[in-house]
Amino acid sequence: ALGVAGGMLRTGIPGYRLPPEILAHDVQGIRDLGVEIRLNQRLGRDITVDGLRKSGFDAVLVAIGAHESRKMEIPGEDATNVLEATGFLREVNTGQPIRVGKRVAVVGGGNVAIDAARAARRLGGEQVTILYRRSEAEMPAIREEIDRAREEGVRIQILTAPARIKTDDKGLATGLECIRMELGEPDESGRRRPIPVKGSEFFVEADTIISAIGQETDSAALAREVPLRKGWIATDAKTLATATPGLFAAGDAVAGPGTVTDSMAAGRRAAISVDNFLAGRPLETGQSDPTPPTLPPLSQVRIRPARVKTPRQEPVRMSPAQAVAGFAETDRVLDEMSALAESARCLECGLCSDCRQCETV
Repeated sequence: ALGVAGGMLRTGIPGYRLPPEILAHDVQGIRDLGVEIRLNQRLGRDITVDGLRKSGFDAVLVAIGAHESRKMEIPGEDATNVLEATGFLREVNTGQPIRVGKRVAVVGGGNVAIDAARAARRLGGEQVTILYRRSEAEMPAIREEIDRAREEGVRIQILTAPARIKTDDKGLATGLECIRMELGEPDESGRRRPIPVKGSEFFVEADTIISAIGQETDSAALAREVPLRKGWIATDAKTLATATPGLFAAGDAVAGPGTVTDSMAAGRRAAISVDNFLAGRPLETGQSDPTPPTLPPLSQVRIRPARVKTPRQEPVRMSPAQAVAGFAETDRVLDEMSALAESARCLECGLCSDCRQCETV
């Protein structure tokens, strides 16, 4: 649908984590295999599943991701300086001119919220604050990313939920009316449910507000052609086939927002199913889990002598001051000698609990 290839890797992950030239190299590798990539083709606007099949494609895989941001559903969020995180990051990553104020409030606690906050710091946000309704222990963002954000000057205000966005007479947001939360019993996600604390309202001033409370797929583009289940594409869990023969789906549009690794794995599984479909084989062919290795009894395991403890090799990292000056990659890869030294280190399992993972490794 966009003018660049790579989906969320290109438009959702900032360059300081995934340099665009590295992604472009991988995309070129796909093109070199003979894959044709047509850009600016949006499902439901420029193409349809039915149209693709009528034009001669025997199989169609829908993998449109989850690029739509969920609404906060609070008064005032339609103000022009209230941004949706996915759209904000898309503009940042594609080089669109975008400005943020000195005071930026980011609502959410996932990796997208962290990326939006760190990007805002690089765009001139002097006071960037993440507002999250649960405790830091419940934040779904990667721990390392949270630490990096703090090092770069991002503040994290926990147990805080926005109730209303206050606007001025020009319709611009001036901040958020928030309420303190406390944690109750676990909800369906397994995390403790946030409960508003009566009489704890307070105000957070902000020149720019970024909403990062979750993502969803473009269900409007899908509803007419692809079966949905609770807003996501309904597929067989193993084969990723829909109820329509020859129509498959994979990635965030099926499973909801996840990791790059999960989406890549789903793409591979879908490719196997498509290949089976075109060859007339059962779709499950080749989809079984790999057979675990046969392990010898513990009595036959050779215990190696104690090793000298060597420190972990750490990649060179930019200082926080250097990092917020631009979007250059912050963590460099290990050089050859460091990589060899790291690979020679012992797998220190600790006290043996008979888990036998060392044998598998």
